[in-house]
Amino acid sequence: LVQAILHAVPEGRTPEDTFIWADIFCVNQHLRSPYGGLLAFAFEPLRNAMLECEAVLLFFETWDDPAPLGRVWCLDELRNALLLGKEVRIIMPPQALDSFRQAASEDPAAVLEDIRRVVGRIDIEQASASFRIDREFVLKVVEETLGKTALNSFCREIVRGALMDAAGLPEVGEREHSVDGLFADLLAKAARPETKVPQSIEIKRGVSMMMMRLSQKGSERYAQGASLLREAAEMALRFYGERSLVLADMERSLAEC
Repeated sequence: LVQAILHAVPEGRTPEDTFIWADIFCVNQHLRSPYGGLLAFAFEPLRNAMLECEAVLLFFETWDDPAPLGRVWCLDELRNALLLGKEVRIIMPPQALDSFRQAASEDPAAVLEDIRRVVGRIDIEQASASFRIDREFVLKVVEETLGKTALNSFCREIVRGALMDAAGLPEVGEREHSVDGLFADLLAKAARPETKVPQSIEIKRGVSMMMMRLSQKGSERYAQGASLLREAAEMALRFYGERSLVLADMERSLAEC
């Protein structure tokens, strides 16, 4: 992990002026509040840290069998990265990264197929946690917001893009349209009378942020995402009030559009 972090320091920066926030050392993911919830959700440490971060680093010891993709907390952190508009970068030990890039250079088609296989295994319902009660709590939060199917699809797209970048492979031009059907289904769900307002807000927020993530700034799709995010922010203002953290985060994202 330390090798991967040092190797990932951006050019022109030094380890002395680069700071890495590591959740495993900073957040007790198992500590419960007196009211039954997990304190890791109650005081938003992931949100607070990610707001100040340039990017979210996802550590893969090996690129073709990455352990984080089978952990519920890691997938939920990708959900936070999506909602806060943070870039996700994959880091690896130097030898593993060099081997990955060499394989991509020698046989890009085979590596692309392997990337599809790796991301295709992402399934939060099959993911594990150290404690069963933690896993159940995270799954409940996910189901009450984006939903497990949407989270799986969004995480697959995010990780696929990050692996492509790590391999030095160009995009194949299909990212903007690969989840169009899911976007339509989610927005239809958000519009149903039986869908609670908080979930409707989270669905619209998630879809809008994913639209913009997969689109070029200035494109029609990007503008659609920004418009949807403004709609979600207006709903949040009416439902939560002007001091809401949810509203503040969406307004921050809108300011960066």
